[in-house]
This record gives sequence, structure tokens and C-alpha cells, in this order.
Amino acid sequence: MPMDKQLELKLMSMRDHEEVEVIVCGEEPPGGKYIGFNCWLAKLSKCTVMALSAKPHVTIFENKTIRTLDLEVLGKQFVPLPSYDANAYYLGALDLWEIGLSGRGIRVGIIDSGVDPNHPALQGKIDKLISVIGGDGVDRLGHGTAVAGMIAGSYVEGSLGATQGVAPNSSIVSVQVTKDGRGKISDAMMALDILRKEKVDIINISMGAAPPDSGGTDPLSMAIDQLSQEGIHVVVAAGNSGPSPRSLGDPAAAKTAITVGSAQVVLDPKEVVAPFSSRGPTSDGRIKPDYLGTGGSLSGNIMEAIYLPSAGVLDKKVDGVEDGFAPLMGTSFSAPQIAGVLALLKEGGLLTPDANVLQNYAIDYPPQGKDTDSGWGRVVLGVRERPKPKKRRSSNSMAILLLLLVLAISVILYVIFRKRR
Repeated sequence: MPMDKQLELKLMSMRDHEEVEVIVCGEEPPGGKYIGFNCWLAKLSKCTVMALSAKPHVTIFENKTIRTLDLEVLGKQFVPLPSYDANAYYLGALDLWEIGLSGRGIRVGIIDSGVDPNHPALQGKIDKLISVIGGDGVDRLGHGTAVAGMIAGSYVEGSLGATQGVAPNSSIVSVQVTKDGRGKISDAMMALDILRKEKVDIINISMGAAPPDSGGTDPLSMAIDQLSQEGIHVVVAAGNSGPSPRSLGDPAAAKTAITVGSAQVVLDPKEVVAPFSSRGPTSDGRIKPDYLGTGGSLSGNIMEAIYLPSAGVLDKKVDGVEDGFAPLMGTSFSAPQIAGVLALLKEGGLLTPDANVLQNYAIDYPPQGKDTDSGWGRVVLGVRERPKPKKRRSSNSMAILLLLLVLAISVILYVIFRKRR
């Protein structure tokens, strides 16, 4: 594949010397900027692109736009989740917390809008703050801060409730690729290359291009596949373009990405896939998503949203409260739940290189087996390997034990006394 189809169609309507921004993989183009994974970003004329694409070892791609994957919640009646650990409850993470697992020592990379390191839920949690688009990497949109809070946030109370991350003792390496919710594939590839050098354990990407997907042949998806081979687990949000089939975008269709959709568990007791969650199959016929998290529930004008750390700008836009929290929905926030789960499993030595261990913790949705709506199902830690609680003896049992102990001591003393006589 010397050139992706979308770029090929675009070139057909261009003049020979008209320029286009492309990603060239396999050979450095004139004026190219290296973005990792043997690929370069360049602005080239149609003639140059055609000449390069004739080389068998070169592949050229359009530098597509990717966006943050949260849902618009204006005009909805917000119903908060019942408690700060509701997200952890739905995941079954409370059991792992009880046996001491909290993500300690695990580094999670986030490719997003940056993070607010001064947010009360994230103070001391940010290992590094990096930007590939210029600036200090601090989040002024709110999306990346919410993603980080879902993974590693400390317990903090806000005006509408309280929140805590799934792996509250993990640390975050944030790479900013957008300031307004729109970024480029080339920036995400640079971010992946940086996180690879940072030797993070897990990466979360809650961004993606609009459908349709490329079948995993876009450069960002192939970079994810390469990192997976190197032992880094990459979690990607499925997108919010459901419920139609084939509504995935890139890089949700990456072959080795852990692609996460959203379950609707609160407003619908039957446990169904959220209507907004993107569905498969991929354009090359593979089954995606892989798993479901809980990205909020939506029924008519009522939403059961996730209450997460965010930036004041987003708070004002969504709920009129500028205290650093906001109700949020979308696969953007179900994906970091699973990233947090992986951090817990990694700390406990339970995570396999291919992450297939998650299948042991998935509640299967009909039809049986992996399907293009729900993947393997909703991840709930402890479905098959839930730590056994310590049995508590009743007061009656304790009384009987004490009575037996007294009788045993009496018998021993009687025997000793008889022998001395």
C-alpha cells in the first residue's frame, strides 16, 4: 500500500504543484520532520508525493485530524453517581484495593489535552508534563485532566459529589497533543514515541478520527501495534459514533490496541451497550471493540454521568460550577477506567503481555462470545477470581469454642492431678 485511499482521492483533485501535508514512512522526504516509528511529517507537492509513492519501501498517509471523545452534556438532566467509589464499584476494583493494590509504581502515559498538575485530585500524581505542540503542557480544556483523574485521582470532594481514580497510587506522564480538542495523527505519533522512551507501562488515548476506520493500516494504529510488541499496553477509546455498525475511527481499529466502548449500567438494569458507544466491525472485518467500561448512562434527557476532575473552563460550560469538577460522558472516560484496571493488575503481577487476562474479568453481553457491539463484555475485576473475604465467626460460635477450650483445660488438669496422686 504505497498510499492510503483517502490521500489518493484527495490528490486526484489537486494540481501538480499544489502542496499537501502528509506522513511519509520508510524514507525521509525533503524537509521532513521526524515523528518516530521510521515516519516523517512533511508538506509536499502532488508531484513529489507521487514520485515517493512509486518506491516500494515507502508508504504515504494523509495527516488526519483526531478529536477528544467526550459527549456534549448541555441540556441534559444530570444525575450523579451514588458515591465517590461508584466507578471502582462497577469495575470491581474495591476488592483489589482491599488487598493493597492501588497502582503503586505503575506509570501511565496519557495522550490528550494535557493535565492540570495543581488540581487537588492530581497533586503529586504527575510524573512529567510534556507538550509536542508548544507551551507548558498544562490542560486548559479539561479533557486530559478528567482522563488522568479517572486513572490516578486522589479522593477529593467537589460541589456535586466526590471522586477517586481507579489506580490512585499510579503516576501520570502526560503528553499534550491538543489545546482545543482537535489534534493531528502526527502529533499523537510523536507522543507515542516520547512515551516509549519514557518506558511507561500503559498508555491511554481518548482521542480518535471520525469514522470510517482504516482497518488498522493508518500510521498511528501501526505505531500502537509496534509498542504492543514491545510490551506497552495501549488503551484506546472506541468513539461516540454509535449505535450504527462500522462506526469506529482510527486508532480504535488498531490490531493490538485494547479498544474500549461504554456500557450503560445505571439507567438500564439489563446492562446494555450505551447508545453512543461506537460499534464494529473494523473495515477489514475484525471484531472491535474489545471490552466495555462505564462511560455514563444516557436515557432521553437524563444522564447518569461520571463526576471527574476537570478544568474551570469546562466546568463553566457544563454545569456552571468552577470548582474543578464536571459531570462527563463518553468512551473517553470508559477507556481510562480500563487503563486503571491494567495498572492494578500490573502491580499485582497478574497482567499478561497480551492483556488477554481481561477476558477472565469480562461479563459477557449477548450474543455469547466476543461481538462487534460489546467485545468480550464489561470488565469487572473479581468476576472469576474475586478475593475471598475473611469469615467472621458468630458470637455463638465463639462461645462454643471458649466452652470447649475450658473443658479441654479441665481434662488436662484432672489427668495431671491424678498422676501426681
